[in-house]
Amino acid sequence: MEGEGSTSLQEVITVGNPVHQAAHLQHRHAPAAEGHHETEYEELPDEHSESLHTLVLAGVAGLVGGALSMACGEYISVSSQRDAEEADVEKERKEQAKGPQARLHELEELAQIYENRGLSPGLARQVAVELTEKDVIKAHARDELGIDLDDMSNPAQAAIGSALSFTVGAGIPLLASAFIQDYRYRLISLVLASTAALAFFGSLGAVLGGASTLKGGARVVVGGWLAMGITYGIGRAFPSGYATH
Repeated sequence: MEGEGSTSLQEVITVGNPVHQAAHLQHRHAPAAEGHHETEYEELPDEHSESLHTLVLAGVAGLVGGALSMACGEYISVSSQRDAEEADVEKERKEQAKGPQARLHELEELAQIYENRGLSPGLARQVAVELTEKDVIKAHARDELGIDLDDMSNPAQAAIGSALSFTVGAGIPLLASAFIQDYRYRLISLVLASTAALAFFGSLGAVLGGASTLKGGARVVVGGWLAMGITYGIGRAFPSGYATH
Protein backbone atom coordinates (compact mmCIF):
# COMPACT_ATOMS: atom_id res chain seq x y z
CA MET A 1 0.00 0.00 0.00
CA GLU A 2 2.84 2.33 0.81
CA GLY A 3 4.47 1.82 -2.58
CA GLU A 4 1.13 2.34 -4.27
CA GLY A 5 0.53 5.56 -2.35
CA SER A 6 4.04 6.79 -3.10
CA THR A 7 3.46 6.29 -6.82
CA SER A 8 0.20 8.20 -6.67
CA LEU A 9 1.81 11.04 -4.77
CA GLN A 10 4.67 11.18 -7.27
CA GLU A 11 2.20 11.48 -10.13
CA VAL A 12 0.25 14.18 -8.31
CA ILE A 13 3.17 16.41 -7.40
CA THR A 14 5.30 15.94 -10.53
CA VAL A 15 6.08 19.34 -12.01
CA GLY A 16 5.06 19.99 -15.58
CA ASN A 17 2.68 18.54 -18.08
CA PRO A 18 4.23 15.98 -20.50
CA VAL A 19 2.13 17.27 -23.39
CA HIS A 20 3.09 20.87 -22.62
CA GLN A 21 6.77 19.90 -22.33
CA ALA A 22 6.64 18.06 -25.67
CA ALA A 23 5.04 21.06 -27.34
CA HIS A 24 7.69 23.28 -25.78
CA LEU A 25 10.49 21.09 -27.15
CA GLN A 26 8.87 20.98 -30.57
CA HIS A 27 8.71 24.76 -30.52
CA ARG A 28 12.44 24.82 -29.82
CA HIS A 29 13.31 22.91 -32.99
CA ALA A 30 10.89 24.86 -35.23
CA PRO A 31 13.33 27.76 -35.95
CA ALA A 32 15.81 25.25 -37.40
CA ALA A 33 13.25 24.06 -39.95
CA GLU A 34 12.27 27.64 -40.74
CA GLY A 35 15.89 28.67 -41.23
CA HIS A 36 16.45 25.68 -43.47
CA HIS A 37 13.50 26.54 -45.71
CA GLU A 38 14.39 30.23 -45.95
CA THR A 39 17.99 29.65 -47.03
CA GLU A 40 17.00 26.76 -49.27
CA TYR A 41 14.72 29.04 -51.30
CA GLU A 42 17.47 31.64 -51.68
CA GLU A 43 19.80 29.01 -53.14
CA LEU A 44 17.29 27.68 -55.71
CA PRO A 45 17.17 30.18 -58.62
CA ASP A 46 17.75 28.95 -62.16
CA GLU A 47 21.12 28.31 -63.75
CA HIS A 48 21.11 31.63 -65.63
CA SER A 49 20.61 33.77 -62.55
CA GLU A 50 23.10 35.03 -60.01
CA SER A 51 26.71 33.98 -59.70
CA LEU A 52 27.71 31.57 -56.95
CA HIS A 53 29.25 34.46 -55.03
CA THR A 54 25.99 36.40 -55.12
CA LEU A 55 23.99 33.37 -54.00
CA VAL A 56 26.33 32.75 -51.07
CA LEU A 57 26.10 36.40 -50.01
CA ALA A 58 22.32 36.24 -50.24
CA GLY A 59 22.32 33.05 -48.17
CA VAL A 60 24.57 34.51 -45.48
CA ALA A 61 22.51 37.70 -45.36
CA GLY A 62 19.33 35.66 -45.04
CA LEU A 63 20.88 33.53 -42.30
CA VAL A 64 22.04 36.51 -40.23
CA GLY A 65 18.87 38.53 -40.77
CA GLY A 66 16.63 35.56 -40.10
CA ALA A 67 18.48 34.57 -36.93
CA LEU A 68 18.25 38.12 -35.57
CA SER A 69 14.58 38.32 -36.49
CA MET A 70 13.83 35.00 -34.79
CA ALA A 71 15.76 36.07 -31.69
CA CYS A 72 13.90 39.39 -31.43
CA GLY A 73 10.52 37.76 -31.95
CA GLU A 74 11.26 35.03 -29.41
CA TYR A 75 12.52 37.55 -26.86
CA ILE A 76 9.37 39.64 -27.13
CA SER A 77 7.09 36.60 -27.00
CA VAL A 78 8.78 34.99 -24.00
CA SER A 79 9.06 38.34 -22.19
CA SER A 80 5.29 38.72 -22.49
CA GLN A 81 4.83 35.18 -21.19
CA ARG A 82 7.19 35.87 -18.28
CA ASP A 83 5.28 39.06 -17.41
CA ALA A 84 1.99 37.14 -17.40
CA GLU A 85 3.47 34.43 -15.17
CA GLU A 86 4.85 36.96 -12.71
CA ALA A 87 1.49 38.76 -12.62
CA ASP A 88 -0.31 35.49 -11.80
CA VAL A 89 2.17 34.66 -9.04
CA GLU A 90 1.79 38.16 -7.60
CA LYS A 91 -2.00 37.71 -7.50
CA GLU A 92 -1.49 34.50 -5.54
CA ARG A 93 0.77 36.31 -3.06
CA LYS A 94 -1.91 38.95 -2.55
CA GLU A 95 -4.54 36.27 -1.95
CA GLN A 96 -2.35 34.65 0.69
CA ALA A 97 -1.84 38.04 2.36
CA LYS A 98 -5.57 38.68 2.84
CA GLY A 99 -5.73 36.71 6.08
CA PRO A 100 -6.54 33.30 7.59
CA GLN A 101 -9.88 32.87 5.81
CA ALA A 102 -8.33 33.54 2.41
CA ARG A 103 -5.46 31.16 3.15
CA LEU A 104 -7.90 28.46 4.24
CA HIS A 105 -9.86 28.91 1.01
CA GLU A 106 -6.65 28.61 -1.02
CA LEU A 107 -5.71 25.47 0.92
CA GLU A 108 -9.07 23.90 0.10
CA GLU A 109 -8.57 24.76 -3.57
CA LEU A 110 -5.17 23.07 -3.55
CA ALA A 111 -6.57 19.97 -1.83
CA GLN A 112 -9.36 19.81 -4.40
CA ILE A 113 -6.80 19.87 -7.21
CA TYR A 114 -5.03 16.84 -5.74
CA GLU A 115 -8.34 15.09 -5.14
CA ASN A 116 -9.27 15.66 -8.79
CA ARG A 117 -6.00 14.00 -9.76
CA GLY A 118 -6.98 10.80 -7.98
CA LEU A 119 -6.03 11.11 -4.30
CA SER A 120 -8.49 10.36 -1.53
CA PRO A 121 -9.92 13.48 0.19
CA GLY A 122 -7.90 12.85 3.36
CA LEU A 123 -4.61 12.28 1.55
CA ALA A 124 -5.25 15.21 -0.79
CA ARG A 125 -5.67 17.54 2.16
CA GLN A 126 -2.58 16.12 3.88
CA VAL A 127 -0.49 16.72 0.77
CA ALA A 128 -1.90 20.24 0.40
CA VAL A 129 -1.11 21.07 4.03
CA GLU A 130 2.46 19.75 3.86
CA LEU A 131 3.27 21.49 0.59
CA THR A 132 1.68 24.71 1.87
CA GLU A 133 3.81 24.61 5.01
CA LYS A 134 6.91 24.05 2.90
CA ASP A 135 6.31 26.82 0.33
CA VAL A 136 2.74 27.99 -0.17
CA ILE A 137 3.42 30.23 -3.17
CA LYS A 138 5.47 27.59 -4.96
CA ALA A 139 2.80 24.93 -4.38
CA HIS A 140 -0.03 27.10 -5.70
CA ALA A 141 2.05 28.43 -8.60
CA ARG A 142 2.90 24.91 -9.74
CA ASP A 143 -0.38 23.08 -9.20
CA GLU A 144 -2.98 25.83 -9.52
CA LEU A 145 -1.32 28.10 -12.08
CA GLY A 146 0.93 25.60 -13.88
CA ILE A 147 4.04 27.72 -13.24
CA ASP A 148 7.30 26.22 -11.99
CA LEU A 149 9.05 28.97 -10.05
CA ASP A 150 12.36 27.12 -10.43
CA ASP A 151 12.06 27.07 -14.20
CA MET A 152 10.25 30.22 -15.32
CA SER A 153 10.45 31.51 -18.88
CA ASN A 154 13.81 33.10 -19.68
CA PRO A 155 13.58 35.61 -22.58
CA ALA A 156 17.33 35.89 -23.18
CA GLN A 157 17.84 32.13 -23.13
CA ALA A 158 14.90 31.60 -25.47
CA ALA A 159 16.17 34.26 -27.89
CA ILE A 160 19.67 32.77 -28.04
CA GLY A 161 18.29 29.26 -28.47
CA SER A 162 15.98 30.37 -31.27
CA ALA A 163 18.78 32.21 -33.09
CA LEU A 164 21.14 29.24 -32.81
CA SER A 165 18.45 26.82 -33.95
CA PHE A 166 17.67 29.00 -36.97
CA THR A 167 21.38 29.28 -37.79
CA VAL A 168 21.85 25.50 -37.74
CA GLY A 169 18.87 24.98 -40.02
CA ALA A 170 19.87 27.76 -42.41
CA GLY A 171 23.48 26.62 -42.52
CA ILE A 172 22.67 23.21 -44.01
CA PRO A 173 21.51 24.32 -47.50
CA LEU A 174 24.07 27.13 -47.49
CA LEU A 175 27.01 24.79 -46.86
CA ALA A 176 25.60 22.24 -49.31
CA SER A 177 25.77 24.73 -52.19
CA ALA A 178 28.34 27.35 -51.22
CA PHE A 179 31.39 25.58 -52.65
CA ILE A 180 29.98 24.04 -55.83
CA GLN A 181 30.37 26.16 -58.95
CA ASP A 182 28.53 23.93 -61.42
CA TYR A 183 24.80 24.63 -61.24
CA ARG A 184 23.60 21.05 -61.76
CA TYR A 185 25.89 19.57 -59.11
CA ARG A 186 25.01 22.41 -56.78
CA LEU A 187 21.30 21.69 -57.28
CA ILE A 188 21.78 17.96 -56.64
CA SER A 189 23.81 18.66 -53.51
CA LEU A 190 21.19 21.11 -52.27
CA VAL A 191 18.31 18.69 -52.85
CA LEU A 192 20.09 15.77 -51.17
CA ALA A 193 21.21 17.80 -48.17
CA SER A 194 17.78 19.39 -47.85
CA THR A 195 16.03 16.03 -48.02
CA ALA A 196 18.24 14.63 -45.27
CA ALA A 197 17.72 17.73 -43.13
CA LEU A 198 13.95 17.73 -43.67
CA ALA A 199 13.77 14.06 -42.71
CA PHE A 200 15.77 14.79 -39.56
CA PHE A 201 13.65 17.79 -38.54
CA GLY A 202 10.43 15.90 -39.20
CA SER A 203 11.58 12.85 -37.26
CA LEU A 204 12.83 15.01 -34.39
CA GLY A 205 9.49 16.77 -34.14
CA ALA A 206 7.72 13.41 -34.15
CA VAL A 207 9.96 12.02 -31.41
CA LEU A 208 9.42 15.09 -29.24
CA GLY A 209 5.68 14.83 -29.78
CA GLY A 210 5.54 11.08 -29.22
CA ALA A 211 4.33 10.39 -32.78
CA SER A 212 5.55 8.10 -35.56
CA THR A 213 9.00 9.14 -36.78
CA LEU A 214 8.33 7.63 -40.21
CA LYS A 215 5.14 9.62 -40.72
CA GLY A 216 6.63 12.77 -39.24
CA GLY A 217 9.74 12.60 -41.38
CA ALA A 218 7.83 11.72 -44.56
CA ARG A 219 5.34 14.54 -44.03
CA VAL A 220 8.05 17.18 -43.71
CA VAL A 221 10.09 15.77 -46.62
CA VAL A 222 7.08 15.76 -48.97
CA GLY A 223 6.14 19.28 -47.90
CA GLY A 224 9.72 20.45 -48.40
CA TRP A 225 9.96 18.86 -51.84
CA LEU A 226 6.70 20.51 -52.85
CA ALA A 227 7.98 23.89 -51.68
CA MET A 228 11.32 23.37 -53.45
CA GLY A 229 9.54 22.34 -56.64
CA ILE A 230 7.37 25.45 -56.63
CA THR A 231 10.37 27.68 -55.90
CA TYR A 232 12.42 26.03 -58.64
CA GLY A 233 9.50 26.32 -61.08
CA ILE A 234 9.13 30.03 -60.41
CA GLY A 235 12.86 30.49 -60.95
CA ARG A 236 12.65 28.68 -64.29
CA ALA A 237 9.53 30.52 -65.42
CA PHE A 238 10.75 33.99 -64.48
CA PRO A 239 14.56 33.93 -64.69
CA SER A 240 14.71 37.67 -65.26
CA GLY A 241 13.35 38.18 -61.76
CA TYR A 242 16.56 36.72 -60.35
CA ALA A 243 19.05 38.03 -62.84
CA THR A 244 21.54 40.66 -61.79
CA HIS A 245 23.04 41.34 -65.20
